Amino acid sequence: MRAVSRAPSASHRSTRDAIVDVAARSFADHGYHRTSLHDVARHVGIRKASIFHYFASKEALYRAVLQASHGQVEAILRRALAADGGWLARAGALADAYVDLVAAHPEQTKILLRQSLGDAPEGYDGRPDSDRLLAVVTGFVVSGPVRSPRATC
Repeated sequence: MRAVSRAPSASHRSTRDAIVDVAARSFADHGYHRTSLHDVARHVGIRKASIFHYFASKEALYRAVLQASHGQVEAILRRALAADGGWLARAGALADAYVDLVAAHPEQTKILLRQSLGDAPEGYDGRPDSDRLLAVVTGFVVSGPVRSPRATC
């Protein structure tokens, strides 16, 4: 008999999301090394051991926090770059989207800043995700505005 794959229940998903949200704030405020899973669990209203039902380790939780962030950032960047108008209008939409993102999610910015200063799990390399986001932006910038040829006299 074959096992049937089922989507996580709403309570399972909401507990997982709550853990990720609380951990994101803790990683932002205290850094990876000073974040306590006991404190994360206490703020979610669960036991520390329950975190391991959702995440294999503190590092796996850290990765989940960043993965959620990178996916959200990429979607926002792509939406801004798909805005109506020319290159300059899309560049403005991109700048606005970035400012809005930082204002709405300052914890993600803090986590990335802490990570750039070495506050991440041992051996963690976030470059593949960061490089993917950077490629979206640099691809747009390199395309540059389309210029009309100058009339020569």
